[in-house]
Amino acid sequence: MKSMLLLFLLVFASCSNKVLTENRMQNFNGVDFLQTGSNESATIQLNMPQYTIDSMLFINQATLELEFDYPNADIYYSINDGLALKCLSKITTNSSCTIDFYSKATGFLPSETQSLTLIKVQNDISEANISVSHPPNDRYTSDGTKSLIDLKKGGINFRDGNYWLGFQSQDLIITLDLEKAIPMEILTLSLLKDHGAWIFLPQEITVTDGDSIVGNKKIIASNTEQQAALEFIDIKIEARVYQRLAINIKSMAAIPSWHVGVGTPPWLFIDEIIVE
Repeated sequence: MKSMLLLFLLVFASCSNKVLTENRMQNFNGVDFLQTGSNESATIQLNMPQYTIDSMLFINQATLELEFDYPNADIYYSINDGLALKCLSKITTNSSCTIDFYSKATGFLPSETQSLTLIKVQNDISEANISVSHPPNDRYTSDGTKSLIDLKKGGINFRDGNYWLGFQSQDLIITLDLEKAIPMEILTLSLLKDHGAWIFLPQEITVTDGDSIVGNKKIIASNTEQQAALEFIDIKIEARVYQRLAINIKSMAAIPSWHVGVGTPPWLFIDEIIVE
């Protein structure tokens, strides 16, 4: 009887220790626990750092602040695929660039790398007249069409804030009428890709000046679900002076067969237009 009681207590203590370990793991701040088999062989990966940025679109400079709240963890970053440096203070840039960053600590797998593209805007077109061929969905109207040229960038969570215009139709024409003619050679659309929310990139973007096509870009459709991402799509246009342009955005007719929403019209989300 005593031996059975001792065996029971040992098993109970072992189970209690596993539960305590699981709870402690779940309560650690700043880490994800990717299980591979039993708890004893768990692989631990750090979360990505949190970031704050004054603006992803800027005229003079942008400041990025990275944070990661875990003991003895460091943040590393690189600019335009350069050397990875330890982050010791805020990162300031006065030119367009892509910044990659991740967290790292002894005894853990490094976090996944996150990328941010920051764009220095050469032309402020916030006073232009802008119109769309049909209104966005009532749920995703932002502050109207003017929000497409206000230099306020939306995030991956399109429900956070009021930045994105959302459309669910195959074709959209955006007409841009500037206050005065300016030289241009690149037109950039800021779009959202979020397959989990049925938001897809368009198939083709065509830019016209009157009856003349001055730029065109085809976008290769993905054949598998991809992570949500902010996308800047550059369309090269004939280098000359423009005052009025039309942007024809053609979405796919229906969500492809590999997706759970097959056959449904996809969403198009856009928040900014930039000209250079």
